[in-house]
Amino acid sequence: MPGQERVSSVSVSGLRLTIDGEEYDFSPLAAGGYLPPDAYISVTPLQEVEVRGDFLFVRYIHQVTADISTAYCAEVEPILVEVDGPVELPK
Repeated sequence: MPGQERVSSVSVSGLRLTIDGEEYDFSPLAAGGYLPPDAYISVTPLQEVEVRGDFLFVRYIHQVTADISTAYCAEVEPILVEVDGPVELPK
Protein backbone atom coordinates (compact mmCIF):
# COMPACT_ATOMS: atom_id res chain seq x y z
CA MET A 1 0.00 0.00 0.00
CA PRO A 2 1.21 3.54 -0.57
CA GLY A 3 3.47 4.62 2.28
CA GLN A 4 3.87 1.03 3.47
CA GLU A 5 7.14 -0.79 2.98
CA ARG A 6 5.76 -4.22 2.12
CA VAL A 7 2.40 -5.96 1.72
CA SER A 8 2.14 -8.62 4.42
CA SER A 9 -1.14 -10.43 3.74
CA VAL A 10 -3.41 -11.12 0.78
CA SER A 11 -6.56 -13.22 0.72
CA VAL A 12 -9.22 -13.96 -1.87
CA SER A 13 -12.95 -14.57 -1.56
CA GLY A 14 -14.63 -14.88 -4.94
CA LEU A 15 -14.08 -11.56 -6.68
CA ARG A 16 -13.06 -9.83 -3.44
CA LEU A 17 -9.39 -9.26 -2.74
CA THR A 18 -8.17 -8.29 0.74
CA ILE A 19 -4.72 -6.73 1.03
CA ASP A 20 -3.43 -6.06 4.55
CA GLY A 21 -7.00 -5.97 5.88
CA GLU A 22 -8.35 -3.62 3.19
CA GLU A 23 -11.02 -5.25 1.02
CA TYR A 24 -11.46 -4.50 -2.68
CA ASP A 25 -14.71 -5.84 -4.11
CA PHE A 26 -14.57 -6.44 -7.86
CA SER A 27 -17.84 -8.41 -8.03
CA PRO A 28 -19.57 -5.59 -9.97
CA LEU A 29 -17.25 -6.38 -12.92
CA ALA A 30 -18.89 -8.76 -15.39
CA ALA A 31 -16.92 -11.52 -17.13
CA GLY A 32 -14.53 -9.80 -19.50
CA GLY A 33 -14.75 -6.64 -17.41
CA TYR A 34 -11.62 -4.53 -17.11
CA LEU A 35 -10.82 -1.75 -14.69
CA PRO A 36 -8.37 0.86 -16.05
CA PRO A 37 -5.30 1.48 -13.86
CA ASP A 38 -6.10 5.14 -13.29
CA ALA A 39 -9.17 3.98 -11.33
CA TYR A 40 -7.04 2.45 -8.56
CA ILE A 41 -3.28 2.72 -9.18
CA SER A 42 -2.76 5.66 -6.79
CA VAL A 43 -4.49 3.96 -3.83
CA THR A 44 -3.60 0.26 -4.22
CA PRO A 45 -0.60 -1.85 -5.21
CA LEU A 46 -2.63 -3.17 -8.18
CA GLN A 47 -1.53 -2.66 -11.77
CA GLU A 48 -4.20 -4.53 -13.69
CA VAL A 49 -7.69 -5.80 -12.80
CA GLU A 50 -9.74 -7.98 -15.14
CA VAL A 51 -12.41 -10.67 -14.81
CA ARG A 52 -11.68 -13.66 -17.04
CA GLY A 53 -14.56 -16.11 -16.91
CA ASP A 54 -15.10 -16.85 -13.22
CA PHE A 55 -11.59 -15.71 -12.26
CA LEU A 56 -10.28 -12.38 -11.08
CA PHE A 57 -6.97 -11.61 -12.78
CA VAL A 58 -4.90 -9.09 -10.86
CA ARG A 59 -1.38 -7.93 -11.53
CA TYR A 60 -0.12 -6.56 -8.29
CA ILE A 61 3.05 -4.76 -7.32
CA HIS A 62 4.82 -6.78 -4.62
CA GLN A 63 7.81 -5.01 -3.15
CA VAL A 64 10.94 -6.93 -4.11
CA THR A 65 13.68 -7.32 -1.52
CA ALA A 66 17.27 -8.35 -2.23
CA ASP A 67 16.48 -11.83 -0.83
CA ILE A 68 13.57 -12.29 -3.25
CA SER A 69 15.66 -11.02 -6.16
CA THR A 70 18.41 -13.53 -5.34
CA ALA A 71 15.98 -16.43 -4.84
CA TYR A 72 14.11 -15.71 -8.07
CA CYS A 73 16.76 -14.80 -10.63
CA ALA A 74 14.30 -15.14 -13.51
CA GLU A 75 10.94 -13.44 -13.77
CA VAL A 76 8.65 -14.48 -10.94
CA GLU A 77 5.82 -16.70 -12.15
CA PRO A 78 2.22 -15.63 -11.52
CA ILE A 79 0.54 -17.01 -8.42
CA LEU A 80 -2.57 -18.97 -9.41
CA VAL A 81 -5.19 -18.90 -6.67
CA GLU A 82 -7.97 -21.41 -7.30
CA VAL A 83 -9.60 -21.49 -3.86
CA ASP A 84 -10.74 -18.78 -1.49
CA GLY A 85 -8.48 -18.00 1.43
CA PRO A 86 -5.03 -16.63 2.21
CA VAL A 87 -2.50 -16.28 -0.61
CA GLU A 88 1.08 -17.38 0.04
CA LEU A 89 3.41 -14.55 -0.94
CA PRO A 90 7.11 -14.82 -1.82
CA LYS A 91 9.23 -14.26 1.27
